[in-house]
Amino acid sequence: MTAVTELVRLRQANQRQLRRVLIVRVHRLGPRLVVELLKEFVRHRLIDEDHLDARLSAYAALDPAVLAAAGGDRLPHLVQ
Repeated sequence: MTAVTELVRLRQANQRQLRRVLIVRVHRLGPRLVVELLKEFVRHRLIDEDHLDARLSAYAALDPAVLAAAGGDRLPHLVQ
């Protein structure tokens, strides 16, 4: 692995870690902020409303007990 490739890999790993930290912060600020963020994604055409609605329906239908039993209620360890 070249030094440049290693630098790119490390930057990507740092970005993934930062993204996780930001997601946790936004989540802690409550549902209103999550709604506003999703509305921004639609407004800026990062996702279309129909697709967003379909994904929200699918995630909302998940059973919390099954999700917890499978570890889906926690963030996995980041593999670098």
